[in-house]
Amino acid sequence: MPDQKYTVEEALEHGVSRLPPGKTRRIILSFFIVFFFILANLISLSHYPQFKEALLKRLEPLAAAFNLGQNWTMFAPDTRKLNFHSTALIEFEDGSLRLVEFPRFDLMDTASKFKHAKLRKLFNDYMVNQIGEKYRPSIARFYLQSVYDRKNKPRQLTIDFHFRRTKDPFEDGVVDKRDSVRRHLQKSTIFIYRVRD
Repeated sequence: MPDQKYTVEEALEHGVSRLPPGKTRRIILSFFIVFFFILANLISLSHYPQFKEALLKRLEPLAAAFNLGQNWTMFAPDTRKLNFHSTALIEFEDGSLRLVEFPRFDLMDTASKFKHAKLRKLFNDYMVNQIGEKYRPSIARFYLQSVYDRKNKPRQLTIDFHFRRTKDPFEDGVVDKRDSVRRHLQKSTIFIYRVRD
């Protein structure tokens, strides 16, 4: 039997007919939707400091199971209180020093920022914070191997955090000028890696 040809108007009259869902299925779907919204709201409440201890530890497994965990700072990030950059100082057996400056995005042009964007997360967000402590030995070994010389072996690598506190426009009523932001006058040593024999 040849296929019957319909006009657009006639085709709209011939939709796929399905039976409405049964009562049990509607109850299960309704329960799941209500459970999902309650869980999603509890997870969002658990990020507030007053509810963090009571809710977060209990809800983390459920958030992971239903893929509901979110980092809301993506939508409203906290303003940084510091401008900073990091350096590594490599000391050799003969006492000589070599300074390594990790990528400074505040001094790069737009094309370089785009080209090196993946390094920003590692060097600006992870390495200098507590969550990045586990990366520091690997970073140190990489840089020590890159300057390795049998005649003058590297002995130690020190990672320093150079920073400058920014002015708060609400408290100080002033916004820092661009040139002053780049001068990071305070320094803190965050990691020392000594090479073993």
